[in-house]
Amino acid sequence: MHCHLLVPDLFWPTAPDEGAYPHSGAGPRLPGIELLLARGRRRVDHAAPLERWVAEHYRLDGDALPLAPWRLAGEPAGAINAPPEPSLGARDRWLCVDPISLSAGSRHMTIRAADALDLDATEAASLIETLNRHFALDQLQLIAPHPQRWYTACEPFNLVTRALPLVGSIIDQSALPSGETGALWRTRITEAQMLLHEHPVNQARELRGLPPINAIWPWGLGQTHALPPKAGETWFSDDPLLGGLARASKARWVNPVDAALSPWTDASIQHEPHHNQDEWRHSENGRTDRQQDATHDQRERAHSHGGRVHWYHLTEAALAARRADRAAWDAALTDIEQRWVTPLITALRAGHIGMLTLHAIGRSESLHAELVRNDLRRFWRRARPLSHYLAAPAPRAARPGRGQ
Repeated sequence: MHCHLLVPDLFWPTAPDEGAYPHSGAGPRLPGIELLLARGRRRVDHAAPLERWVAEHYRLDGDALPLAPWRLAGEPAGAINAPPEPSLGARDRWLCVDPISLSAGSRHMTIRAADALDLDATEAASLIETLNRHFALDQLQLIAPHPQRWYTACEPFNLVTRALPLVGSIIDQSALPSGETGALWRTRITEAQMLLHEHPVNQARELRGLPPINAIWPWGLGQTHALPPKAGETWFSDDPLLGGLARASKARWVNPVDAALSPWTDASIQHEPHHNQDEWRHSENGRTDRQQDATHDQRERAHSHGGRVHWYHLTEAALAARRADRAAWDAALTDIEQRWVTPLITALRAGHIGMLTLHAIGRSESLHAELVRNDLRRFWRRARPLSHYLAAPAPRAARPGRGQ
């Protein structure tokens, strides 16, 4: 079995001009993650943030990231002010129209996405009712299977948008929609701002000290089509985008991700004896046979790629980073270390799994490290704090792996 840990914002993000993964402060020591990065085979690629990495994993080409229909396909049944099961036929085009908090300055605008704003279902229903009433003449109807994720069926015209996760928090006019219907959507964004500016929902939020939900952001226009089959994969994730893509590629999807914990927290795995460094350091004649190690490596990697593939999408660090909550981010990394990385490394030592790969998906780059059992013998690769792996990046790859 090959186990993947997909962890957005494993490294604390900051302004793009300060580098891909600058590390602010010492942060917690994480022995398991540090060991995986030290002894695994590392590489860096350009596929970031998560949505771009996912698009490349499923070979969805283009900068526009046509992800809306796939995210909608993974949403729970039921929607606000809409039929419970919108059609997702091959000819249907869907657009994400996500609620945001927008602050306009003299030259730039500041965006905060709804998943960091505590928007609840009652608030979303009231906001959508106002918008749908206004846009009824355009035959535009918003639906919200989740309060923080809104959609609409879209007219079949050219529209160029930038994915909300890619635009960052500071934008200018160039980030707004363009193309054949770009002007129409720019007008709709302005009209939505006017409608929501003094909305009772936002007045109540202001009294509670919460940012207003005062704009919409269209992105991800696309339609469903055949995807590369990934029938041997299982995805553990609460992200509807990953779930929709998994279903469409004939992979198995398990939600929530915590359902995956039991196999690796079982007592029979947790109490496997830990091999200390001296055990790995020497063979019987007092030295490591590197040629034998290399052969063993190849066999283990071939075996793991030929077996089952499990993906675990861990979002706690990303949620804390989007809220700029460093204490919560530190706690999230400690939780990932204790609940996931340590048990999986123990399972790797015991031979219960064949390979463990960590995907640290950042804001502008991604760092990947794969580990097989024999890699644990590489005692000369000392575990170091996370910041070390940012200062000395791994070799760069043109494209990420395809989840083999």
